[in-house]
Amino acid sequence: MTAAEIRAFFPAWSPPFCFDATYAVPTADWILNQFFPVWKAEREAKGLWLYKRKNDCDNFARAYAVAAQDAWALTPTALESEGVAVGEFCYIRADGRGAHCIVAAICEEGLVFIEPQTGQRLALTPSEISTCFHAAF
Repeated sequence: MTAAEIRAFFPAWSPPFCFDATYAVPTADWILNQFFPVWKAEREAKGLWLYKRKNDCDNFARAYAVAAQDAWALTPTALESEGVAVGEFCYIRADGRGAHCIVAAICEEGLVFIEPQTGQRLALTPSEISTCFHAAF
């Protein structure tokens, strides 16, 4: 997948910043069931699992995306893409609770949103997606 293909998933007025030119497309199973438990265990071991003002949603999303990139880079059978299509996504929640930062991943199912503090898949509304003010892969 190319950076241009990733950008096509997002509002034209807020395209994600893509650090690489090519991206591997992971499976939803890898993102949610294989990667997340290992990443969570590593964060817990470092004492970084509990939410605090200095360890809040943007820290969780950024750490998740970077760790996914590292895991991809260390996978011996990984394709020769520069990165994996997992990044951070910041938007305004429709429930009035303000801005939030989560994980966006493009997998075989398309664009998937993940709450990195729980590992749960999120269903954002089109309105919430349209409020994107930062995304990076």
